[in-house]
Amino acid sequence: MTTCPRRGRLNWPKQFEIAFDGETARALHDEDLDVDTDFCAMCGHDWCSMRISKEIQEFASGKDENFQPVKKSVKSPGLTQEQVVLLAHRGKKHDCHTDNVTDAEEAMRVQEKYVQIGAKNG
Repeated sequence: MTTCPRRGRLNWPKQFEIAFDGETARALHDEDLDVDTDFCAMCGHDWCSMRISKEIQEFASGKDENFQPVKKSVKSPGLTQEQVVLLAHRGKKHDCHTDNVTDAEEAMRVQEKYVQIGAKNG
């Protein structure tokens, strides 16, 4: 058995039980903290990574009623046709790239087309 899961749960009795020298560990603990708490004396309450991690887990799970999402999620309306066209070019050279057009004038026409699509979406 390791102390890591017990430390993560801040289970002081089990940590002392499986420690190499549980009596000394308990004495050192009690020297700084006279009761078992939700943090240890190493970092203190404000900086206890175990306590903070536990609070984050409660927050993310939605179990803590004080940490409920303000706004419920809403289904996305989906992509517009222009967005579908733009996403189809991911990982490819743009249509105005010199490999895809015959001359600079054609490249300019293609770029203007993309600017117009962008203006509609903006």
